[in-house]
Amino acid sequence: MAKKSFLILGHPLVVDANRTVWNEMAKLPDVEVDLVVPSKWKSNLIKHLQFKTNSETDSHLRHIYPLSVLCAGKASFFFFNPIRLWSILRKNKYDGILLTQETWSLALASLQLIRFFSSNRHTRMFLWVCQNIKKEKLKWLWPFERLITKNLNSIMGCCHETEMVHEWKGLNPPSRYLPFSFDPQLFKPHSEASSHFRLGFMGRISEEKGIQILLKAFNELRLQYTHLELVIAGDGPMRAELEKCDGVRYLGLLPHQKAFEFFHHIDMFILPSLTKPFWKEQFGRVLIESAASKVLVAGSSSGAIPEVLEQLQSPFCFQEGEVSALKDVIVKAINLSSSERQQILEKCYQSASERFSHQAVAKLAYKIMVDQ
Repeated sequence: MAKKSFLILGHPLVVDANRTVWNEMAKLPDVEVDLVVPSKWKSNLIKHLQFKTNSETDSHLRHIYPLSVLCAGKASFFFFNPIRLWSILRKNKYDGILLTQETWSLALASLQLIRFFSSNRHTRMFLWVCQNIKKEKLKWLWPFERLITKNLNSIMGCCHETEMVHEWKGLNPPSRYLPFSFDPQLFKPHSEASSHFRLGFMGRISEEKGIQILLKAFNELRLQYTHLELVIAGDGPMRAELEKCDGVRYLGLLPHQKAFEFFHHIDMFILPSLTKPFWKEQFGRVLIESAASKVLVAGSSSGAIPEVLEQLQSPFCFQEGEVSALKDVIVKAINLSSSERQQILEKCYQSASERFSHQAVAKLAYKIMVDQ
């Protein structure tokens, strides 16, 4: 059987943790995977990211091509060095190409143009997107989006809401579901005895993440439940306000390779995101990481959170922005019997392992790209 080769491109791949799922796909029989990654990048949390190989996350990948990018840090406007990219597409003939970017991106437009003049002109082409908001002000981009997505074999979305956005825009390629994934070698059960009930949040410390809702619920509940604790990790514009809060254990920004340790210190993870005109929760990778760590997992009704919680079989979903609803969920978790808690934890753990592990998502991505 002839080997099938795939090229994966995207700015998230500069972080080694985001390459692991493609390393898993490369472990499948008769599969070869190449990556195109930015040599340097800027993000909201880490200003200066530089590509570095990792023997664990990159062990089965055939080639990794670090390319310079124009407009680094601007997700919709960046694109890879066109000469270097054309050289890669000229030398290698692939069975499928996948770009992790949005439908209006210059990265997609440039890739479509470059591959037209390469040996991959007729190669199956896929896009993996996250945008789940209907942005009225960007309707003027629709003709451009329809043009550059016209010959895609499918558009994969990290949540089902992306499909509704594509239908609204009139995009022709079929939509497929490809969720985010977690590393089961890192995120796994770890018991740590505590006499307290520890709530946790890890992520960007900003208004749209609902930090103020979580703090208010915590402060009101700990008057009655004195054994309640709140542990927070991350960084963002509300950090200074957070550091002033009494009773909160703030761990700062954790590196990717240490993030799994956060779940060793909590009993329940809460994602209290709020929908804004410019953003709503697109998936919530921390939800599946929590479930894989056998931590109770709760989230608001913003964006894709209810969808992910339903797939995990977690009963802890609350109306976004409502402090009283969040308090009810926390109290419900506190009052669980030992057997009830273990039953929920086991269901969520099994669901996360079966649906969202790197291995499961890698197999799904391969199936989509081969079956199309």
